[in-house]
Amino acid sequence: MLTAPKIIDDKKRLRTNKKTGNELEFFADLDWELKRLNRYGHRFSILLIEVIGEEKEVDHFPEIVKKILRSSDLLYRLTNGNFAAILPCTHETGGECAALRLKRETKTLSNNKLNINVGVISIDIHTNKSAQEIYETVKEDLFKDKR
Repeated sequence: MLTAPKIIDDKKRLRTNKKTGNELEFFADLDWELKRLNRYGHRFSILLIEVIGEEKEVDHFPEIVKKILRSSDLLYRLTNGNFAAILPCTHETGGECAALRLKRETKTLSNNKLNINVGVISIDIHTNKSAQEIYETVKEDLFKDKR
């Protein structure tokens, strides 16, 4: 029997501890999504987001994301300027659209104080990778976005 990950914060399920990051929670929830995928076949997408701006502005990024992503989407602060999002039940096109919307709206909502680079990967039932391999793949996509 699958058990859902714990909800750390009611407000849009953000997991964004400013000081330490939430990499462990990200990988735990990613493993849980992979189990859900194998059991029920629900695709999902992952966004890896690099936020560029002054530190105090970067700290407001989760508030901006709450206005853009769905309430079912999960956001994690991995390191100071790096975030990841798990988008449940999201196909590749939806993940790409979410990334483009994040790029556009982040600039607007931050009054051009923040820029972001986004890597996107969509996971389906045929993906035969571990959580760490998926993370490395989406990191490669993020580096492509930087160019």
